[in-house]
Amino acid sequence: MTASLEKVDRSVKPSRPISAYRDAKFMRDLEAFIAHNELSLLGSTSVCNALTLSPSVSSSSYPPRDLEKLTIAAPTIPAPSPLEAPARVRSKVAPWWHGRYFNEPVRRHRYPAQWRDTSDILRCHYAHEAILRLGQVHTFTLRLRDDMEAKARAQSNPIAWLQKRIDRELFNALDRPVQFILTIEEDDKRRLHCHGEFQVDLQEVKAAREALRKAGGVWKKAPQHQTKTEPDPDDGWTGYISKDFWMTTPMIRRLMAPHKTKYKVTFPGSPLSITADLNAQAQLLYGKHRALVIN
Repeated sequence: MTASLEKVDRSVKPSRPISAYRDAKFMRDLEAFIAHNELSLLGSTSVCNALTLSPSVSSSSYPPRDLEKLTIAAPTIPAPSPLEAPARVRSKVAPWWHGRYFNEPVRRHRYPAQWRDTSDILRCHYAHEAILRLGQVHTFTLRLRDDMEAKARAQSNPIAWLQKRIDRELFNALDRPVQFILTIEEDDKRRLHCHGEFQVDLQEVKAAREALRKAGGVWKKAPQHQTKTEPDPDDGWTGYISKDFWMTTPMIRRLMAPHKTKYKVTFPGSPLSITADLNAQAQLLYGKHRALVIN
């Protein structure tokens, strides 16, 4: 009996800890790294903007391996992104890693988490950073028609079902694949709705709003109020759309299950979905920033 138990124990894969506190510390470390090096090495002060050599730094003064780490993006200083504009915090929400509840992690980690072990809130932020590099971006909010919300809730993973619908309608409307971030949450009345960002320009955004309404089931009354879009999202927007992610973690779901509380979500599955190509770009960008912090 003992031998068989040992065999079973060895066959179980250890769970990988996912900690938003660890991810927030990484973001603060990255921010400190950039602030320390911006005068001599960096052409931008944005936390996650592409890192470039400043004109005063000669590339010949660095070994090839170190130079590759420093110049992880374009060889020239890019134009300032929306994140750099001092009056761009339209959402009035601070970057999530400076949130009052994201104190130091209980466990001391030697390195930032690998991408597979990062939290949804960090993935949402890096998808936001990656999509800004693709072109003009708009935020969106989508409310669902009653019957469409019921169909979504009947799914084992509502956000995956909604993503497929939105992806299909955007492709039909714009005749191209559209990269987007999608999140879902409940309002005070437990109504399910969506927030996100998609890579559409000013000429496409009207058609994109119509596609969103089709995906969510067009309202018969006041359909113009079913969707809302705004250009050039900032870090505060991603903090806003991920504000309820903590309630969807497995531990919180288990803790809240026996209780009648506003902190208990009533939909299954993940609160975040990212299109495949955008997710790959976000993972690549995170890997480069993680290497900078480790080195």
